[in-house]
Amino acid sequence: MTGLPMDTVFVSYRYVNLSGKAVYIQGHKGFTVISEDAMTLKVQGKKKLSVTGKGMRVQYLSGDDAVIVGEIGAVAEEGGL
Repeated sequence: MTGLPMDTVFVSYRYVNLSGKAVYIQGHKGFTVISEDAMTLKVQGKKKLSVTGKGMRVQYLSGDDAVIVGEIGAVAEEGGL
């Protein structure tokens, strides 16, 4: 074993909700839904990251990094491994 926590070893993505005004996502595999009130990104295997809110837009997109800005209501992980 590596001595690292299990979530550190098996999670290939990270996200940070910045005070409900922006979400920074690292390690995504692409968007599947883009609208002003809902965005979904593929993150790992069949797992997706769902961001809901109002007036959202993609402010930054490069490689596997993305920043979504707007009124962020919720960020939720969906799906299996």
